[in-house]
Amino acid sequence: MGYVTWWAVVSSGCAPVLLIGGSTTAAVLEGPSYNPVHQTISVLAAGGPSGYWVLTGMLIALGVCHLATACGLRAARLAGRLALGAGGVSAMVLAFFPAPKTGGSFSHGSVVAVGFSLLALWPVLAAWPVLTRDRWPLAPGNRVAAGARLATGSPGAADPQATAGPRLAPDPPLAAGPQVPPGPQQAAAPDPEAATAPEGAPDPGPAPDLEAAPGSAGATAPPALPPWGLRRLPSLAATTLMALGAAWFLVEIQVNGAAGVAERVLTIVQSLWPVVVVLSCLHHARRTPA
Repeated sequence: MGYVTWWAVVSSGCAPVLLIGGSTTAAVLEGPSYNPVHQTISVLAAGGPSGYWVLTGMLIALGVCHLATACGLRAARLAGRLALGAGGVSAMVLAFFPAPKTGGSFSHGSVVAVGFSLLALWPVLAAWPVLTRDRWPLAPGNRVAAGARLATGSPGAADPQATAGPRLAPDPPLAAGPQVPPGPQQAAAPDPEAATAPEGAPDPGPAPDLEAAPGSAGATAPPALPPWGLRRLPSLAATTLMALGAAWFLVEIQVNGAAGVAERVLTIVQSLWPVVVVLSCLHHARRTPA
């Protein structure tokens, strides 16, 4: 099983193209009455029918792309994939709750808030900590070598006591009795410690080394680094950047400033981060041996 599927590569690359191309096309169709600096993208759906259908189609296609990326991004954690997919669903739902031409809309604002929050949180939810190879699901060689030996019945998993050979029982102790000085023809009593194996018996060999070797059951698996886009520090930086962009957008809305610019910067960053994660997974797969 790979880190990412081919359709996730396609969908992640299409998302920013659809967002930029769809919003730009709708703005051109709207004409000079639309100000992209001060007006948000959602306002385009409240204009003429051409801009409405272009923007609606763009939102639905963008949501489908996020859903496909979430399904195919196998290297990410499940919580992050669910958040990304839910963000795609929010984009599709937003197409049915367009912004009014004047004033505000609670339903539209609620869907926008949920979608922005999910797309901002999914990077940190999808990130993996530094795990050992036997704990990270997609790490190469994540099965412990000892378990593989036991399953295949290789000699490396045998019991050390079983491979040491037969042990000879010591001779029974001599019965106590009066000590008689040995005569010239009397042989000394055999020493139990000096007993040797009978001729033809297998050599027990050296004592087995019980120290855990690399890959054995007692050894510690080396750390496995996930792809760069799914590590904690870059993911936290991406979430922080998106949160700052959302705060900037809210400030511009309150002061009637450049809300259109802030929204475009935020949405473009949110659509580009899945591309970064997918590319890091592809690069990691080429560098990591199977």
